[in-house]
Amino acid sequence: MNDNINHPAHYTDGKIEVIDFIEDKKLPYHLGNVIKYISRAGKKSPDTELEDLKKAQWYLNRYIELKEQINEQSILPPPEEAKAEPKTNLRPPPRRKVRYTESVVLQGRHM
Repeated sequence: MNDNINHPAHYTDGKIEVIDFIEDKKLPYHLGNVIKYISRAGKKSPDTELEDLKKAQWYLNRYIELKEQINEQSILPPPEEAKAEPKTNLRPPPRRKVRYTESVVLQGRHM
């Protein structure tokens, strides 16, 4: 009996279901989809074999692009701010006492 929800025929034609393989190998989402689309290519419908292979290719290309972006970010030099010498005085500068009239002018309220 074909169970299209729990065990679709296009995923169960071998000794192990595709989902079990993906989980056993702890594959990330993109690579899991590559395996899924390759393993079912042409089995759900012979007319969709090329479409399934293109979907697998799309997920693989996207995963490669993400990995390249991560690698580029990890080899970039740190920003200039990170290279600056650390400040030794961690206390904020002392506050200067402000007269009331000076405070009003600074806040934009002129008398």
